[in-house]
Amino acid sequence: LTSFTSLRTLQNLQMEQCVDVTAAGFSVLANLVSLTALKVAGCRGWTDACCAAIARLPGLTSLDVSETGITDVGMTSITSLLALSKTLFVEIFELRFQL
Repeated sequence: LTSFTSLRTLQNLQMEQCVDVTAAGFSVLANLVSLTALKVAGCRGWTDACCAAIARLPGLTSLDVSETGITDVGMTSITSLLALSKTLFVEIFELRFQL
């Protein structure tokens, strides 16, 4: 995923069922400062650390982390996005929440 770092104007990224991508691989997504929507459903390498990394993305308003390995710790990390966005849509385990 290191080639993604050059895609600084990318706004929407869907990476479903990427079972071979690790947390280290996902960490480069924190550099995508224009990202508004991210879908990593079914990506088992998505961890709490990944949530902390993307929590610094100022424009992120839609996040699908269903069927990933995150815990309450990861969810706490992304709540910081509420200060940056009036509405954050998060999908977890096929339940939808609007924060």
